Amino acid sequence: MLFQKATKKQAKLRLALIGISGSGKTFTALTLAKCLGKKTAVIDSEKGSASKYADLFDFDVLELENFHPNNYIEAIRAAEEAGYEVLIIDSLSHAWIGKSGALELADKAATKPGTNKFTAWRDVTPLHNELVDTMIGAKLHVIVTMRSKMDYAIEKEKDNNGNEKNVVKKLGMAAVQRDGMEYEFDVVGDMDSNNNLSITKTRCIALHDMVYNKPGEELGHLLIDWLSSGEAVNEKWSRDTTTMLVKSDVVASTNEAIELLDLSNLPVNVNKIILKGWVNKYSEAKKAGMALDVAVKIANNAYSDYLDKQIKNDGMAKDTTSPVLIPSPAESEKSKLVPPPTGGNGKMPALVMTQFDMDNSEQDAEF
Repeated sequence: MLFQKATKKQAKLRLALIGISGSGKTFTALTLAKCLGKKTAVIDSEKGSASKYADLFDFDVLELENFHPNNYIEAIRAAEEAGYEVLIIDSLSHAWIGKSGALELADKAATKPGTNKFTAWRDVTPLHNELVDTMIGAKLHVIVTMRSKMDYAIEKEKDNNGNEKNVVKKLGMAAVQRDGMEYEFDVVGDMDSNNNLSITKTRCIALHDMVYNKPGEELGHLLIDWLSSGEAVNEKWSRDTTTMLVKSDVVASTNEAIELLDLSNLPVNVNKIILKGWVNKYSEAKKAGMALDVAVKIANNAYSDYLDKQIKNDGMAKDTTSPVLIPSPAESEKSKLVPPPTGGNGKMPALVMTQFDMDNSEQDAEF
């Protein structure tokens, strides 16, 4: 284990807006999203409330009717893979209190023989943690809204006779979610009925104790300046791809995986079977004592030859998701070491993906 000098890195926004109904959470989220990027996706659990602003903002929406944490997880990953720059989750409260949300799942589990309301959380807590990890780890800006409720606490006080008694005290508004959810975000703000956003927690010093009435571009640009300052971070490769490479024992860390993938020029979100084949060839070359760049070239050439065999029809492959004809590597004017052709969705040609996209298979692609 080695310590290294800390440096500020560029980052994606993690913002939580907490408030009562009518406080402007959805409108504010859409306003800030417009400042942060051109492509915005909205996960809507509020019965289409976000779409009521579709005449004012440009965004795509997924309306959930079942609020199981897995549905949120899949939606977040879909937004990331589709290349959206900003994701709004409106609202995250339903993953806790909604239909098939965490509380309902725990209640159902508690009815099983040998289970009570405490042990019922054994399966629910890991699921909720996965939702949080997926949300925080997503490679796009994430803005969530959460409903608020009045939070109370029971405290002991002494009366005039010196006797202790329990007293209920108001602590203020709290998010309708698991206790401590606010800690997961870089910026948290409470919104009131007058559309005031009060920053209650922030890692951006310029936002400390700030209050914005009907927050708009001023806040959006401040956030952009803060997020874009610092050292650039390589976000080309998906979390799944880098994790897979680390697990292959070819590299020891995520940083090494990203460096290797950058050298390899493999497609982003490469098919698992294809990656296994590439890793096998790279590993063989490294074990034979080849230098890193030589091993990468050997694996790339094997991959390119493999792709040539799969893409026929006079050297052209047609991506079923796009009317565009895609040249095969053999027909490319560039060398075989450039990235292979991809469709409009950023993935490998449909011909290859359809034949070899077997997520649960242990088979390796034979290069």
